[in-house]
Amino acid sequence: MSWQFDVASATRPRSDEVVGGDMVFTQINEKDVCIVCMDALGHGPKAYEAARLAARQLDKITRFKPSQILRDLNQLLAGGRGAAVAVCHINRVDGQMTFAGVGNISVRRIFPQPNSLVSRDGVVGGNMRQPNEQQVPLEAGDIYLLHTDGVQSRFSHRDYPQIVSDSAATAVAHVLRYFSKQHDDAGCIVFKVKK
Repeated sequence: MSWQFDVASATRPRSDEVVGGDMVFTQINEKDVCIVCMDALGHGPKAYEAARLAARQLDKITRFKPSQILRDLNQLLAGGRGAAVAVCHINRVDGQMTFAGVGNISVRRIFPQPNSLVSRDGVVGGNMRQPNEQQVPLEAGDIYLLHTDGVQSRFSHRDYPQIVSDSAATAVAHVLRYFSKQHDDAGCIVFKVKK
């Protein structure tokens, strides 16, 4: 029996731009879930192009090892705009999540017991050190939130108790509407764990 997930994601540019550099990516198959949240440095069209370049690379992946994905993106973005990137791979057979991140993307379990995963300092495409993978066992009922720094990091499920019952799509829309910063691009992914 495989683990089931309700996953949704969305981005929006800062209020004075048409496009932005935040990018979210999800790929789900029978055995794997791959989730990537990225914030290209800066704003506007140049940041958007860096994010789209990364998205095109992610569309081609067949191996979901987070540290390898970060190394591939580091090579792809070298010499241009760098980015903060977080990658989660979930094995749907055993419910294990592998996480690696570089930069200031927040990855946290928001319910039932809050817990934040720690990314390495640095910039993908710039001064990236060797990514550090963390293994995280998932449990039914877990709600995880990945977001860029365009979303406030100091809110909990107590500020939005309906996140427990809302769909992931409703939750993402709510987070971007009520907890994002208008002066910055914002990107968010919510995934809810079922078994």
